[in-house]
Amino acid sequence: MLSSVMLVLSLAVGTPETTAPVWSLDDCMALAARQNPTAQKALAGIQSARGARTRSLSAVLPTLSLYSDVSKYSSEQISFYQNEIKESRNRYSAGVQLQQPLFDGWYSWASMGSAAASVRAAEHGYRASLGTVALDVAGKFYGVLKADGLLAVAAEAEAVAARLLERAEAREIIGSASRQEVLRAKVQLYTDRMERMRRGNDLKTSRSALLLALGMDPASPFTLLEEELEVPEVPDLAECLADVESHPSLLAAQETAGGARRGVAAARSSRYPWLTGTASYGWSDVELPEDGDEFRDFDYWKIGLTVSMNLFDGFNTKGQIQAARARASDADIAREETRLSLRHSAEVQHNQLVEALAQREVAQAALDLANEEYRLAEEKYTLGSLSFVDLGDSKLALERAKVILVEAVYAVRIASVGLAQARGRLGGSR
Repeated sequence: MLSSVMLVLSLAVGTPETTAPVWSLDDCMALAARQNPTAQKALAGIQSARGARTRSLSAVLPTLSLYSDVSKYSSEQISFYQNEIKESRNRYSAGVQLQQPLFDGWYSWASMGSAAASVRAAEHGYRASLGTVALDVAGKFYGVLKADGLLAVAAEAEAVAARLLERAEAREIIGSASRQEVLRAKVQLYTDRMERMRRGNDLKTSRSALLLALGMDPASPFTLLEEELEVPEVPDLAECLADVESHPSLLAAQETAGGARRGVAAARSSRYPWLTGTASYGWSDVELPEDGDEFRDFDYWKIGLTVSMNLFDGFNTKGQIQAARARASDADIAREETRLSLRHSAEVQHNQLVEALAQREVAQAALDLANEEYRLAEEKYTLGSLSFVDLGDSKLALERAKVILVEAVYAVRIASVGLAQARGRLGGSR
C-alpha cells in the first residue's frame, strides 16, 4: 500500500517552466553552501581570522623603514663687542632603519597562537554553519514535497466529492436520494475545494521559503527531484553521543577556549622586560651633497639595543590579566555549555527519529484500514444500506489517514536529517 500512496506524493511540484532546473536535496544543499547569507558570513569570518593571523606575525618579524627630514633652525652668537649675530639654516637628513624584536615577554608567541586558534575556530564554525544551513534547507526541501503531497491528497478528495455529488444527483432523479443528500454532497465538494485551494497556497509559500534559504529570488522556477524512500537505520544512542565530541560547533568552542588561554599569557607579557635591536644607516648635513664623496663625509651607521620594562603602569597590566582570565573562564564555560547542548540535541533527535519511524508504521496501517473501510462503505451506499452522511464520514476518515501518512513520511526524513546534523555529519560539516 505504501507504493500506491507514494504515487500520490509524486505529483509535479507546481507548474514550472520547461527550462526550470531540477534539484535534488544534495543540489539544494550545494546551492545554499555557495549562496546562503549565513554560510557566506561564516566564510567571511574565516578570511577575517586569517588576516588577523597574518597581522600577528609582525610581532616577531623585523620592520624596515625609510626616513627623511628637512628642518630649519636658527642660532644666535654673541661677538666680543656684544653684537648679536643671527643665523638661519636648513638641515637635511635621510636614512634607513631596521628594528627587530628580540624578546617581548612571549607576547608575540601568545598572540600568534591565539590568532591561529581563532582561524581554526572560524573554520570549525564555518562547517557548523554549513550543517545548520543544510538542516534548514532540508526542512524546507521536504516542506515543499510535503505540501505537494498534501495538495495531491486535497485534489483527490475534491475529485471524490465531485463524483459523489454526481451520484447523489443521479439518485435524486430516480427517487432513491433526497434533496438534503444532494445539498450535503455540494457542501462537501465546496469544503474540499477550499481545502485544495488552501493547500495550493501552502505549496507556494513553501517554495518561496526554500528559495529564500537558498539565497535566491522567491519567484525563481524549479522542480524538485524526490529520491526513493529508504527506511533510515537508527544508530545506537551511545554512538550518536560519541559523535558529539567531534562536532564542529564543539571543536570551534574548544579552539576559542584555547585562544582565550593564550590571551592570558599575552597579558602577562607586560611584567617582563622587552628587548629590541635596532640598526640604521643615514646621512645628515646642512647642505645637500653634490657628489658621493660629499655624501660619505656625513653619513653614519648606528647599531643599538633597547631594553624597556614597566615598573609601574597604574595597574594596567594587572587589570589586563584579570580581564584575560575572565575571558578564558567564560570560554571554558561556553565550551562545556556547547557540549551539553549538543548531547541533548543528539538525544532528542535520536528519540524523534525512533518515534517518527514508529508513527509512520502506524499511519500506514491506519491508511490500509481506512481504504478497506471506505471500500465497504461505498458498496453499502451503492446498495442503499448506508446513508450519505455515513459515507461522508468514511471519506473524511480516509482523507485524514492519507494526510497523516504524508506528514509521517516526511517527519521521518526530517528527523533523519536532524539527527545527522546533531551528530555533525550534515552539509560538509565533516
